[in-house]
Amino acid sequence: MNNKLPSEFKNKLEKDGLTRSKIILELYRGIKPNLFLAGYSKFIHDNLENEYCNELVRSSITSLIKIHLSEYVNSYKGRIGIVGSVGYYFKEIVEQVFLDFGFNKPKILQKPIDGLVSYYLSNN
Repeated sequence: MNNKLPSEFKNKLEKDGLTRSKIILELYRGIKPNLFLAGYSKFIHDNLENEYCNELVRSSITSLIKIHLSEYVNSYKGRIGIVGSVGYYFKEIVEQVFLDFGFNKPKILQKPIDGLVSYYLSNN
């Protein structure tokens, strides 16, 4: 909410009670700031057709890869696994950005239990 958010979204979020001070309070003093932020992923997902939301997701995944994974692109030939609702709901964008960086398409699961059940069933 540093005057980067389109006014249509800012007004809607403020109407729902989200303010800059509430964001700061939840991120720095909240018990689970990651869950607080993830709670807004549905809002972003529902507005992916908007260029701002689409670019927000794409640039976030790009930053994640640049900071944490890009040095492994030439040496790691396996599939990277991503678990969680955020990766799951933005699957198409996540897969495309990984492919753009030269990685294999990642394996994306919404819940860790899904992978455990699949592994167990295929190995017993």
